[in-house]
Amino acid sequence: MLLAEVFPMDIFPNFKQPLFHVPSQRPCISLGGCLTSKLVTAKFNNGMVLSIRLAELIPNELTNCAHCGNPVKPDQKGVCKKCRTPLCPSCGKCNC
Repeated sequence: MLLAEVFPMDIFPNFKQPLFHVPSQRPCISLGGCLTSKLVTAKFNNGMVLSIRLAELIPNELTNCAHCGNPVKPDQKGVCKKCRTPLCPSCGKCNC
């Protein structure tokens, strides 16, 4: 799954939508955003609030592993920084 499929260029995450920040490998929650600058204001679990580029975020939602079919969520084992898909806790693979 490509990032463009997850977040199309003109669609921002909803208010309080669970997100996952790929560079820091941390979950956060959307608080809003700016369409022209493609920035999303996100609040992390430790209370820190930052404006983050949309390209660095993916939804923190349950999906199925492409290899073994088990349910996987980004905050379980992290996200591959290359293909931006969650790493499966069962088989340890991503879409690369």
